[in-house]
Amino acid sequence: MARPENEGFRHHKELPHLEQPHPADLLVASVVEYASISDESELKRKFWDILPRHIDRVHAGRAVSFADQSHEEQERKLRIPPVPFIVHPLAVTHLFLEHVGDKITLEQFQIMVLHDTVEDGEIDGRPVTTRLIEAKFGERVAFGVNAMTNDDGDAVRYYRELEQADRDRPELRLIDGKVIDRMFNLLDPASGMLLPSTQTKRQEKIADTKNRFIPTLLAGPRHKHWEKPLGRVLQLSEESVQKGTVPTEWAAKVRTREA
Repeated sequence: MARPENEGFRHHKELPHLEQPHPADLLVASVVEYASISDESELKRKFWDILPRHIDRVHAGRAVSFADQSHEEQERKLRIPPVPFIVHPLAVTHLFLEHVGDKITLEQFQIMVLHDTVEDGEIDGRPVTTRLIEAKFGERVAFGVNAMTNDDGDAVRYYRELEQADRDRPELRLIDGKVIDRMFNLLDPASGMLLPSTQTKRQEKIADTKNRFIPTLLAGPRHKHWEKPLGRVLQLSEESVQKGTVPTEWAAKVRTREA
């Protein structure tokens, strides 16, 4: 007698050691892996290997060069030794590209690469402005970068304005970008020893994510799919603060199950 069509599938599911990891855990494993990178040249090389063919390399390269110049000599002092600041926007852009895949647009790519230039960047000793971004990359990219910039410290107002900007320009996927940025910040650094100052900042970021970020940005049905991966990131981030550990071992186990 022939076996039922799905019998093999049921048998597969009954073997825990063969179960594939949830897609949300695969994404979070990528966040951990990118948060472990300290070499900016590695990230830049990978762009040109994985960018879809429809993305203009010249215009994409201009955004990377501008971000590089804007964050020149800046460091993220979250680990010992500190890493170049440019590693952060490059890694977040890689994660966004991994999430969106071939559907990514040039404007989305540019916004992600440039997302911290107005908030933290400067060129020739002068702060980078939204007007300068618009002059070099156009109104839509400037709109996206401005929407992702919290320049007054009021988190609730910033999240509400970002939520409105995402509704006005859904094709830019601004909340998707911001969630990926937040997940990275909750786990960076994902290698080495956590500094006391890093643990304090992580505690503050965890509280903000739970009390303001999620209730404001993920309340609608369009972004409910982020609840599971962000929940996993919060769990790993809280464990890192409590135990002073980093989640590289967890990510390695996820990759083992994937294989």
